[in-house]
Amino acid sequence: MDRVLDGFLEEQWREASALAARSSLLTLVPVGGSPPDRYVARFACRTLVRDPGGAIVEAEGFEVGIRFPPDYLRRKPSLIDVISFLGPANAFLPNVGPGPGGRTYLCIGEIYPQTPLVDLLLRSYEIASGQHLTTSEGDALNHEACAWARANPRRFPSDPRTMLGKEPS
Repeated sequence: MDRVLDGFLEEQWREASALAARSSLLTLVPVGGSPPDRYVARFACRTLVRDPGGAIVEAEGFEVGIRFPPDYLRRKPSLIDVISFLGPANAFLPNVGPGPGGRTYLCIGEIYPQTPLVDLLLRSYEIASGQHLTTSEGDALNHEACAWARANPRRFPSDPRTMLGKEPS
């Protein structure tokens, strides 16, 4: 038992569940343990997907998994060990793309030991809603979506609301 990690996880659960309670756009489901060390976050925001005909359209909903490894407080975590992209499978965003092992990855930028759960949630939401995206193909996970985003800036953000569901001022 690691009391320091348990204390950190308890604090993360308190802060993130308070955010979810205030947000009409976030559903947060704890998955592992007490205190939880894994979560499924569902964002009720408009995101971009490629439909079966190949058109880029808006769709509702985006889902990620978040996991805190046992050594999360002691070493710089790998993003792929912490964030898992869960859907939609046809997401069309520069920061969502294929990776090793046939998995689809989500890049929210660099994370460090002790990066708070609320920060991971906010950054994931910004990617899902198109409020933050990579426009440099050298940094993109999906080069086609990156080029498309540069050519179609009026389509971003796909959802301008903040995590608390408010339109920007």
